[in-house]
Amino acid sequence: MQPELVMMFEAEQVQSLNVNNLGMFFLRAQTHTKIDDAESMLKWMKKHGYKDVIKETVHPSTLKSIVKEQLEPINRFLTECCRSVKQL
Repeated sequence: MQPELVMMFEAEQVQSLNVNNLGMFFLRAQTHTKIDDAESMLKWMKKHGYKDVIKETVHPSTLKSIVKEQLEPINRFLTECCRSVKQL
């Protein structure tokens, strides 16, 4: 929305405007966040009573990498076993 239109909405205390063939326009504030220091943010949240909303998660691609890393020795072992079996 253009700054002039926002100022007009505020001056006239208008919360919404319905314009035929265009739709409904609302004046509202939106909050956007970005975490720059996750450790500090988590400490602050715990200190201020938000411990219950903190969830520990692992991104699927991270989990996939860990699983592949853990399977690597098994795959090498199986490959060697299969070669041995073929040679018999």
